[in-house]
Amino acid sequence: MRVMRLGNAIQNYIKSRIAKKILAKFFIPVFLPVLGIAALAVFVLGLVYYVTPEGGLYAKPTVTKEDEALKKKYMALADKYNRIDRWLVTGESSGGNLWYDRVRSDRPGSGTNCQDVKDRDLIDHYGRDAELFETFGQIHSASVFQVLNYHLDMDDITDEFREKTASDFRPYLYYKPSTITVSCTDGEGNTSTSTTHIFLLVESNTLSGHRVYHYEWTTRSSGNCTYTYEIPVGEELVSEEWERLDKWVAETYQLEGDSIEMARKSIWEAGTGYTQSKANMEWLFSVSKSIATRGMIPTEILAAISKVSQETGIPEWFLAALAFKESSFDPLAENPSGAFGLFQLMPAEQRWTTDILIAQGRIPEWFLKDREVNDAFYRAAMADPLINTMAAVLVLQSKGLKDIDWEGDWKKQTYHVLAAYGGYTDPAEAESYVREIQRMAEAFKKQKVRPVNGEITAYFGEHGGNWSGGHHGVDFGVKEGTPVLSAAGGVVTLAGWNGVYGKCVIISNGVYEFLYGHLSEIAVKEGDKIPAGKIIGYSGDTGKSTGPHLHFEIREGGRAIDPLLWLSM
Repeated sequence: MRVMRLGNAIQNYIKSRIAKKILAKFFIPVFLPVLGIAALAVFVLGLVYYVTPEGGLYAKPTVTKEDEALKKKYMALADKYNRIDRWLVTGESSGGNLWYDRVRSDRPGSGTNCQDVKDRDLIDHYGRDAELFETFGQIHSASVFQVLNYHLDMDDITDEFREKTASDFRPYLYYKPSTITVSCTDGEGNTSTSTTHIFLLVESNTLSGHRVYHYEWTTRSSGNCTYTYEIPVGEELVSEEWERLDKWVAETYQLEGDSIEMARKSIWEAGTGYTQSKANMEWLFSVSKSIATRGMIPTEILAAISKVSQETGIPEWFLAALAFKESSFDPLAENPSGAFGLFQLMPAEQRWTTDILIAQGRIPEWFLKDREVNDAFYRAAMADPLINTMAAVLVLQSKGLKDIDWEGDWKKQTYHVLAAYGGYTDPAEAESYVREIQRMAEAFKKQKVRPVNGEITAYFGEHGGNWSGGHHGVDFGVKEGTPVLSAAGGVVTLAGWNGVYGKCVIISNGVYEFLYGHLSEIAVKEGDKIPAGKIIGYSGDTGKSTGPHLHFEIREGGRAIDPLLWLSM
């Protein structure tokens, strides 16, 4: 609200060209030495936020037809340039041999462009590319800063400038093919196997940096099925952070020095919506902690925590609760104190834990290769969820976490450890901090629930029949009237007819959306807070259906993910 009030006041002030010139000729040169770049950044950020998307195109009580038309134009540009440089390649980057140097729209090389990939859209199975796509807000923010920097009106921003900005901001994304193999054994000992073909992001070059991604194979069991697939085990920054955007800002706005960082922060903060999922998770807990379950932990974070849990014996639910308290599952969260990453480790902790992990041989060779051990190295290490989790365990152990009876009175045994981790010298003052982590841990103990027990009649990603674009969920063949259970806690956002899904329930927990389709009856209403395992309806044959079954779909960041894989993690 403070930003919007600031924006309103400033916007009224700079409506005329004269006021804009006063801002440029008098405010900046006179007050900049006093206030410094940081204060000016706040001032400018207020302006940029004011005219940047926040639900609508402008942060105003009403959205005009002109706003909607401009938003549609930006969205078309973003969609166009998000597809131009997405490529299917043969495997991970290795030995400094980067795909970006060999395969781009201006040098196609041996890659297959996403527009030439048949049957399926080229997207990362774990949704890591969702935050890398160019957004209409970024293009608009750059246009707004152009107005402020050159004392223009919005009408002075040409379509050519918008087109060039969209082209310059495009992401370069590279994917490899992979598979998920599911083998299930029925009660009579018969085994059936299904293989789903997926894509995994292996390299990205975006405004925030150039990164490569690494995976390893794992096999996990859930019920009477085993799942074999690749999980993410880390990412590597192979350029300077913000290299592309800083260069663009310097060239486009003719800036230098600290002004580049100020402009970049203003554009990026105003144009990106990264914190939305974090806000959703905080909203979830403010609504009701009783509906939170393990099913709200983001896939990539859960993969890192699960791996460390298996190695150390520290329960996933305990590590997840601490991570949520410290960073709301944001692996790039940063505190003014210098604390950084998923578990908010302090600068000294970042260094000594990383040094120990290197000495123990627990940091992958690809991460260490050709790297100088300096501040940038430690920060890159802490930005990796897996390394950050391993480092957090070392810190917890240094605070006294050992020989905990996780099936017994673990709360009493971990109280002083958590108090010390939180920086409290007097444990009595840490009660609120510790109790909140422990409440979250109890919530994360609640396991995911299979919505029905029945034969799988259609797997995620299958083609043909009713799913020319690929099956976005999994179908359970069950008789009409079978109770359908909520797979995880959340809030009901839809309970009613939903097109081809027929009678449908959608439940959101701030990270995932769970869709239950083709129901015969609905047992909940919109706004209900639902715990895991509650009956939300009964299976049926409504909507576009070929017979009684439950269609179960999960979306993360707006994208469908494999429900069976999610249930197995």
